[in-house]
Amino acid sequence: MSKHPLPAGKGSGLPKRSHAPQSPSPKEGGKRMTVTGHLREIRTRLVRSALVYLLLAVLCFFVVGRISEALMALGRRFHFVYTAPAELVTAYVKLSLVCALVLASPFLLYQIWGFVAPALKRTEKRLVFLGLCGGLVFFLLGAVFAYFVAIPFMLDFFANFDPSGAVLPMISYENYLSFVLGSLVCFGVVFEMPMLALLLSQFGILKAKTLVRFRKYAVLVIAIVAAIVTPPDVVSQIVVLIPMMLLYEISILICRAVGRRKAARARAEETRVADGDEENEEEPED
Repeated sequence: MSKHPLPAGKGSGLPKRSHAPQSPSPKEGGKRMTVTGHLREIRTRLVRSALVYLLLAVLCFFVVGRISEALMALGRRFHFVYTAPAELVTAYVKLSLVCALVLASPFLLYQIWGFVAPALKRTEKRLVFLGLCGGLVFFLLGAVFAYFVAIPFMLDFFANFDPSGAVLPMISYENYLSFVLGSLVCFGVVFEMPMLALLLSQFGILKAKTLVRFRKYAVLVIAIVAAIVTPPDVVSQIVVLIPMMLLYEISILICRAVGRRKAARARAEETRVADGDEENEEEPED
């Protein structure tokens, strides 16, 4: 009589084998990464970003004179001076660093995207990618608006404030550079409002009716922000206040569009589920 091994399982006394797939380890080519791996990746991306930024800063320093001429062209009515021996050099270094940051921003955003993308779902990837790219585009639009519209208007107002001409419009170059760069950053951040509204409405945090309900309070807050981020004059505050109000209204329209699209998707899903239930009821029983 031949001896056959009893099958593993019930009544055999042998443990039942589990065929569930084991989670892959990082060494086996899986997608999971240890804390050390994450830290190593962060270090690598930081080093790359720092090298690219420093390289661009050095390159920008060689052409900072032309960049400075483009900025000084906005204040053509002013006479620029520097009141300290190292003031001009310090201002040029500051301008080079800012220009390098602007040029390196696509690479920096790509490094951020490359680090967070593997841990996101498909919908989350779309939202994060849209936020990074859209945020950069809207920031540049705000800076362009400030360069061609807002800053020349404010500088002309300041230069012509004394019609008698008794006081000459002379300004320190470092103070002028701080004013121009601050205005560019201010308008760039302000133009992020529609992008922020889009992301918050996609996540269901913000709704159009909420913005409409708090519109009168938003006007007050925007006026306070405009007074803080601009020089202490009414003209600069109005120049910032009007675009911010327009962007607030655009944000309301964006939230309404997102809300309508979500409602349409929900109705389509309900219709699909209802049709499926009707088909199941019409199937004959065996």
